[in-house]
Amino acid sequence: MEELSEEVKPEKSSKLVLVFAVFNIILIAGGLTLAYLGSFPPKKIVKEDQLMVQWEEAQKNQDNERHLYSLNPFNANLKGSPRRFVRLSMQLEMLDENSFEEISDLGAEARDTVLKIINEKNANEIRTVKGKLLLKQEIIAAVNIFLEKGIVKNAYFTDFAVQ
Repeated sequence: MEELSEEVKPEKSSKLVLVFAVFNIILIAGGLTLAYLGSFPPKKIVKEDQLMVQWEEAQKNQDNERHLYSLNPFNANLKGSPRRFVRLSMQLEMLDENSFEEISDLGAEARDTVLKIINEKNANEIRTVKGKLLLKQEIIAAVNIFLEKGIVKNAYFTDFAVQ
Protein backbone atom coordinates (compact mmCIF):
# COMPACT_ATOMS: atom_id res chain seq x y z
CA MET A 1 0.00 0.00 0.00
CA GLU A 2 2.83 2.35 0.66
CA GLU A 3 4.03 1.97 -2.90
CA LEU A 4 0.69 3.13 -4.31
CA SER A 5 0.59 6.27 -2.18
CA GLU A 6 4.12 7.21 -3.21
CA GLU A 7 3.20 6.94 -6.90
CA VAL A 8 0.18 9.22 -6.50
CA LYS A 9 2.16 12.06 -4.89
CA PRO A 10 4.50 12.64 -7.86
CA GLU A 11 1.48 12.93 -10.19
CA LYS A 12 -0.11 15.59 -7.97
CA SER A 13 3.12 17.55 -7.66
CA SER A 14 3.74 17.39 -11.42
CA LYS A 15 0.18 18.62 -12.05
CA LEU A 16 0.74 21.42 -9.56
CA VAL A 17 4.00 22.43 -11.28
CA LEU A 18 2.22 22.35 -14.65
CA VAL A 19 -0.60 24.57 -13.33
CA PHE A 20 1.90 27.10 -11.94
CA ALA A 21 3.88 27.07 -15.19
CA VAL A 22 0.75 27.78 -17.26
CA PHE A 23 -0.28 30.48 -14.80
CA ASN A 24 3.16 32.12 -15.06
CA ILE A 25 3.05 32.00 -18.86
CA ILE A 26 -0.38 33.68 -18.83
CA LEU A 27 0.87 36.38 -16.45
CA ILE A 28 3.97 37.03 -18.54
CA ALA A 29 1.93 37.21 -21.76
CA GLY A 30 -0.53 39.60 -20.10
CA GLY A 31 2.28 41.79 -18.81
CA LEU A 32 3.96 41.91 -22.21
CA THR A 33 0.64 42.78 -23.85
CA LEU A 34 0.04 45.61 -21.38
CA ALA A 35 3.56 46.93 -21.88
CA TYR A 36 3.16 46.81 -25.67
CA LEU A 37 -0.23 48.53 -25.65
CA GLY A 38 0.98 51.09 -23.12
CA SER A 39 3.83 52.13 -25.39
CA PHE A 40 1.46 53.79 -27.88
CA PRO A 41 0.35 57.37 -27.19
CA PRO A 42 -3.38 57.70 -26.61
CA LYS A 43 -5.28 58.70 -29.70
CA LYS A 44 -7.71 61.54 -29.57
CA ILE A 45 -11.05 60.35 -30.78
CA VAL A 46 -12.91 63.06 -32.59
CA LYS A 47 -16.38 62.23 -33.75
CA GLU A 48 -17.41 63.50 -37.14
CA ASP A 49 -20.68 64.87 -35.79
CA GLN A 50 -18.75 67.06 -33.32
CA LEU A 51 -16.65 68.43 -36.18
CA MET A 52 -19.76 69.04 -38.25
CA VAL A 53 -21.41 70.96 -35.41
CA GLN A 54 -18.30 73.14 -35.07
CA TRP A 55 -18.19 73.61 -38.83
CA GLU A 56 -21.86 74.66 -39.00
CA GLU A 57 -21.47 77.06 -36.08
CA ALA A 58 -18.46 78.63 -37.74
CA GLN A 59 -20.33 78.97 -41.02
CA LYS A 60 -23.19 80.77 -39.24
CA ASN A 61 -20.80 83.10 -37.43
CA GLN A 62 -18.47 83.52 -40.36
CA ASP A 63 -17.12 87.03 -40.57
CA ASN A 64 -15.55 86.44 -44.01
CA GLU A 65 -12.13 86.98 -42.47
CA ARG A 66 -9.58 84.37 -43.47
CA HIS A 67 -7.22 83.04 -40.84
CA LEU A 68 -4.06 81.80 -42.53
CA TYR A 69 -1.19 80.27 -40.58
CA SER A 70 2.06 80.31 -42.54
CA LEU A 71 4.55 77.52 -42.08
CA ASN A 72 8.13 78.67 -42.58
CA PRO A 73 9.67 77.45 -45.83
CA PHE A 74 11.52 74.19 -45.43
CA ASN A 75 13.25 71.42 -47.34
CA ALA A 76 12.29 67.80 -46.84
CA ASN A 77 13.95 64.65 -48.12
CA LEU A 78 11.85 62.31 -50.22
CA LYS A 79 11.81 58.53 -50.01
CA GLY A 80 13.45 56.51 -52.75
CA SER A 81 16.46 56.52 -54.94
CA PRO A 82 17.99 58.70 -56.33
CA ARG A 83 17.83 61.02 -53.34
CA ARG A 84 15.50 63.91 -53.99
CA PHE A 85 14.04 66.61 -51.84
CA VAL A 86 11.16 69.04 -51.95
CA ARG A 87 11.29 72.74 -51.12
CA LEU A 88 7.96 73.71 -49.66
CA SER A 89 6.14 76.72 -48.28
CA MET A 90 2.54 76.44 -47.24
CA GLN A 91 -0.27 78.15 -45.43
CA LEU A 92 -2.99 76.49 -43.41
CA GLU A 93 -6.42 78.10 -43.52
CA MET A 94 -8.00 77.85 -40.09
CA LEU A 95 -11.70 77.78 -39.30
CA ASP A 96 -11.71 80.76 -36.92
CA GLU A 97 -9.55 82.94 -34.68
CA ASN A 98 -9.48 80.33 -31.90
CA SER A 99 -8.20 77.74 -34.37
CA PHE A 100 -5.49 80.15 -35.48
CA GLU A 101 -4.37 80.69 -31.88
CA GLU A 102 -4.30 76.97 -31.21
CA ILE A 103 -2.19 76.18 -34.31
CA SER A 104 0.13 79.05 -33.40
CA ASP A 105 0.77 77.37 -30.06
CA LEU A 106 1.45 74.04 -31.82
CA GLY A 107 3.86 75.58 -34.38
CA ALA A 108 6.68 73.05 -34.24
CA GLU A 109 4.36 70.04 -33.92
CA ALA A 110 2.47 71.07 -37.05
CA ARG A 111 5.72 71.51 -38.95
CA ASP A 112 7.04 68.15 -37.72
CA THR A 113 3.83 66.45 -38.82
CA VAL A 114 4.14 67.89 -42.32
CA LEU A 115 7.79 66.79 -42.52
CA LYS A 116 6.93 63.22 -41.50
CA ILE A 117 4.26 63.00 -44.17
CA ILE A 118 6.53 64.36 -46.90
CA ASN A 119 9.41 62.08 -45.89
CA GLU A 120 7.20 59.06 -46.63
CA LYS A 121 6.51 60.20 -50.21
CA ASN A 122 8.62 59.65 -53.29
CA ALA A 123 9.07 62.14 -56.10
CA ASN A 124 6.66 60.39 -58.48
CA GLU A 125 3.84 60.48 -55.93
CA ILE A 126 3.89 64.24 -55.48
CA ARG A 127 4.75 65.49 -58.96
CA THR A 128 1.22 65.09 -60.30
CA VAL A 129 -1.72 67.32 -59.47
CA LYS A 130 -3.54 64.34 -57.97
CA GLY A 131 -0.51 63.59 -55.81
CA LYS A 132 -0.37 67.16 -54.52
CA LEU A 133 -4.10 67.11 -53.72
CA LEU A 134 -3.69 63.84 -51.81
CA LEU A 135 -0.70 65.31 -49.98
CA LYS A 136 -2.78 68.35 -48.99
CA GLN A 137 -5.56 66.11 -47.65
CA GLU A 138 -3.10 64.03 -45.64
CA ILE A 139 -1.56 67.15 -44.14
CA ILE A 140 -4.96 68.60 -43.22
CA ALA A 141 -6.06 65.34 -41.58
CA ALA A 142 -2.79 64.91 -39.68
CA VAL A 143 -2.73 68.47 -38.32
CA ASN A 144 -6.41 68.27 -37.34
CA ILE A 145 -5.57 65.31 -35.10
CA PHE A 146 -3.35 67.58 -32.98
CA LEU A 147 -5.98 70.28 -32.64
CA GLU A 148 -8.46 69.94 -29.81
CA LYS A 149 -10.86 72.77 -30.68
CA GLY A 150 -9.68 74.15 -33.97
CA ILE A 151 -10.06 72.88 -37.50
CA VAL A 152 -7.85 73.28 -40.54
CA LYS A 153 -10.14 74.09 -43.47
CA ASN A 154 -7.60 73.99 -46.25
CA ALA A 155 -3.90 73.96 -47.03
CA TYR A 156 -2.24 76.06 -49.72
CA PHE A 157 1.17 75.41 -51.21
CA THR A 158 2.77 78.78 -51.84
CA ASP A 159 6.05 77.26 -53.03
CA PHE A 160 6.52 73.69 -54.15
CA ALA A 161 9.62 72.47 -55.98
CA VAL A 162 10.90 68.91 -56.29
CA GLN A 163 14.63 68.60 -56.94
